[in-house]
Amino acid sequence: MITKININNFKAIKSLMLVPTSLNLFMGLNGMGKSTVIQSLLLLRQSLKSGLKQLSLNGSMVEIGRGKDALYNFAETEKIHFDLDFVQDEEENCLLYTSDAADE
Repeated sequence: MITKININNFKAIKSLMLVPTSLNLFMGLNGMGKSTVIQSLLLLRQSLKSGLKQLSLNGSMVEIGRGKDALYNFAETEKIHFDLDFVQDEEENCLLYTSDAADE
């Protein structure tokens, strides 16, 4: 189970920290980041599944494009950052990805 999600500089999200529960609803106006949160989870799953040490922006789960396409429009740095805390087999784990959007 995911216990915390931090997203920085990804698409419509400048900075977001979520602490999910057993039921989560995403509501809001268009362009507020609802789909981006779901895409970030798919992107992390896709990147982890590919075994790469970098983000796998294009694959069977999600097609983002290039690094510049994934970068928040008003980002102060060209770094996309994901931090995911989760519990698996009663053990706490952390998954951290920081990617330079210019290199993607």
